[in-house]
Amino acid sequence: MGHAIVLRASMFIGLFENFYLMNRCFLKPNQLLDNASRLRGIPTFIANGRLDMLTPPVTAWQLSQRIPNAKLEILPANGHVDLGVALTGVRATDSLAGFLPAARP
Repeated sequence: MGHAIVLRASMFIGLFENFYLMNRCFLKPNQLLDNASRLRGIPTFIANGRLDMLTPPVTAWQLSQRIPNAKLEILPANGHVDLGVALTGVRATDSLAGFLPAARP
């Protein structure tokens, strides 16, 4: 595995976790599941480690069932936000970039 992809994955973890913490862990219990229908039409990729004890895979599955066309990937050997989950997040971000309009100079 190249250093560049590991660096991107590490940055993914840092940005994701810091945003969440800087915003005082802004989600209330079940808020995401209860409001998932609002994500209709937004390309959604959900990655969850099978060994994640903080957000168990069943929660990711429930979320994927509430968002039409969401893609779910359960990572068999991973836990919460670790390198494998981050690498999957980087891949998902790269694939979702195709849905964005081209940058203008």
